[in-house]
Amino acid sequence: MNFSVIIKMANSPIYELIKVDVQRAGDDFIKRKVSPWEFFNVKGVDIEKCNGERITIAGVEFSGTVRLVFWDGYIDDEFIAFALTLIESARKKAIDMDASVSDAVKDCRDCIADVVIKVFERMSAIDQKLRGKGFPQSVNRVNVEERIKHIDQKIQNIVDAYANQATLSSGKTTPTPALSDALELKPSISGISLDLKKLWQWIRAKLMSNKAD
Repeated sequence: MNFSVIIKMANSPIYELIKVDVQRAGDDFIKRKVSPWEFFNVKGVDIEKCNGERITIAGVEFSGTVRLVFWDGYIDDEFIAFALTLIESARKKAIDMDASVSDAVKDCRDCIADVVIKVFERMSAIDQKLRGKGFPQSVNRVNVEERIKHIDQKIQNIVDAYANQATLSSGKTTPTPALSDALELKPSISGISLDLKKLWQWIRAKLMSNKAD
């Protein structure tokens, strides 16, 4: 399954800087969060999640609950943490270089979208390999199109919050809530859930604080 990458015009003069940051982070993301699964049938897997917990599984087949963990147990939250880090970095670069924050985070979103496609295509290939037990072509690959759309929308929600708040006129400063409050750490199979209302407050406070400085 191949997804064509749509070529878009850069919005920000710092696009190339953002692109390099996202590409490097994307390669590291795949190396740490996805590639370890490739050898699951041989040595299991041990992956650190974005909330500090670990996924440690070995000695069982890649099926049932294990496969559920692979697809639904952590990857969405990893993408959110990944996107938040890079979008915040793009915001700071834009401010430091007197560029539009709104344009910078939109460019960052476009670059992240390419990473999302790469990650899910990689996961689909690994899933096929593990289920095929040496004969990957004996099983069908998972269609990841809807998963890509789902993550893209989550990331778009974050970008919209940044872009909209970047247009606000400066006013009185507000205390900056902890990012962990926006992410709402909860004891669950995925570990993190995203509270968009709190995330919006966090972004607004960050922007207002920066204007005050």
